[in-house]
Amino acid sequence: MTRNGGARKTKEAATGAPKPKRPLSAFFLFAAEHRPQVRKDLEKNTKEGVKVRVGDIAKKIGVMWKAIEADEKAKFQKLADAEKSKWQDAMAAYNAKQEGATAEE
Repeated sequence: MTRNGGARKTKEAATGAPKPKRPLSAFFLFAAEHRPQVRKDLEKNTKEGVKVRVGDIAKKIGVMWKAIEADEKAKFQKLADAEKSKWQDAMAAYNAKQEGATAEE
């Protein structure tokens, strides 16, 4: 907000394009794939009416990540690298648009 109460213009408003979100890491891709099953397993092992905590799910996934084979980790790393490559291309296009928009002002 500006001093007189008006909305401030942002770079996003100038170009109309939102900034691309950062890609997920190999671990987060692994976690996204395994979270539903881990949640079900933990819910089976808890008492009735007790909710499974997010921290417990994260700890279990972390233990699983450390225990998996290198070739399985490589699969997720390959996916993460592909997403990162797409993100870098999208960021290059976004930055070019941003530079063009600021040059016009």
